Amino acid sequence: MAGRAGAPAAVEQHRTAAARLADVHDRMSAHAPDYVRLRRGRPYRFADLRSHLRSLPDVEHIAFVSFHCGARATTVFIFVPDTDRLTASRVPVGEKRLTDLARRLRHIFDGAPNDFPPTAPLHPRRPWRRDISFLAELTPLLAAFLPLTRGRELLYVSGDGPLPGLPLSAVPTPEGPPLAARHAVVYVSGASALLHAAARHQAHKGHGTLEVFCAAVAAREDPVPERLEGDAELLSAAGWPVIALTGEDATRQAVLHRLGTAAIAHITCHGYFDTREPLDSGLLLAQNGRRPSKMPAGQSVIARLDHLLTARDLARSALPTRLLTLRACATGLRDEHAVGDLEGLVQALLYAGADTVVASLWNVDEHSSRRLLVDFYRGLRSDPGQPLWRTFWHAQKKTLETPGQPWEAHPYHWAALALFGDGSDNWRHP
Repeated sequence: MAGRAGAPAAVEQHRTAAARLADVHDRMSAHAPDYVRLRRGRPYRFADLRSHLRSLPDVEHIAFVSFHCGARATTVFIFVPDTDRLTASRVPVGEKRLTDLARRLRHIFDGAPNDFPPTAPLHPRRPWRRDISFLAELTPLLAAFLPLTRGRELLYVSGDGPLPGLPLSAVPTPEGPPLAARHAVVYVSGASALLHAAARHQAHKGHGTLEVFCAAVAAREDPVPERLEGDAELLSAAGWPVIALTGEDATRQAVLHRLGTAAIAHITCHGYFDTREPLDSGLLLAQNGRRPSKMPAGQSVIARLDHLLTARDLARSALPTRLLTLRACATGLRDEHAVGDLEGLVQALLYAGADTVVASLWNVDEHSSRRLLVDFYRGLRSDPGQPLWRTFWHAQKKTLETPGQPWEAHPYHWAALALFGDGSDNWRHP
């Protein structure tokens, strides 16, 4: 009886909190409209998520896994839509430890030039010289859901705090092989963001076939710009006619304009993550006949923003893009202190309308990332009816299981690029 009496009170508390939050957003809109646009949305119930996942065409292959970090433990929620089963488990790995692991991994892979003594980035041909066995500390998180997701190839994964910065696909399973050997992983910002994007997708469904676009620009400090600026070949080799902007022609305004008409887009450049203001993170592009600097942190804010296509710019846009690949450094980073819908470039792109984004969790290797994307694009072109997530997973597993060079079997190479989705049903190539 006490539980029943308390239920109406809990519902009323929820309504009161929702009303207060709506009032806060109304007052903030005049001062921070971009932030409010990213944060605000209809409050969804679990019943809405359940209904959406059960409606997807690949429902028998799907499981939804959500991680919620606490100070001392992480709660893992697992929902398998075709069995309609929801399970929760508590794993004694807290937020501080997860943050330490994420920072340690980034230190190992990307180096720490500002530390004393400075640490160089990982040598791509000798990745085993640095120990990443500590990733096994994340195996208990996998053990919480793997027995329940057997036979489901696709995992939608949502996590708060530092978890999205950790490569779950590279974490060893209790049996030894990494998670990617058994499951495709697609990151979503959260259940509410997924449903918000799905509703937006339904409202804009019916776009015709649009263009394939590539933008590529090196930094002023890059000794051989052509090594970064030839990525249109990755798309044209798959058989697509490509509209390309390279070098000094790849300006902020020109790239943003083309993204507004692109079904498939590929951008190669340097990226920047602003730890103080994540909405000012973005892609470093050309401006006023000059390539950007790849060290924007040393510039004034005005000079930096002059070359940045920011998350703020993208959040204001309406993109029809079904697939957007960012072969740039720092594109998958986000505010690790945020809860729920995380702030960062990828999240802004998904809110702006992109169905699927491929982005990097650390600084990618030029050669291995190119090989993986060649396999990915050719797979999309040769089998357009295949779900996009499966094509990406096959390309990832090919790099892992049959690497072009021995060192490419290391997670540094095959797990660097990750798939971020909005949960729409438009995962197949148009």
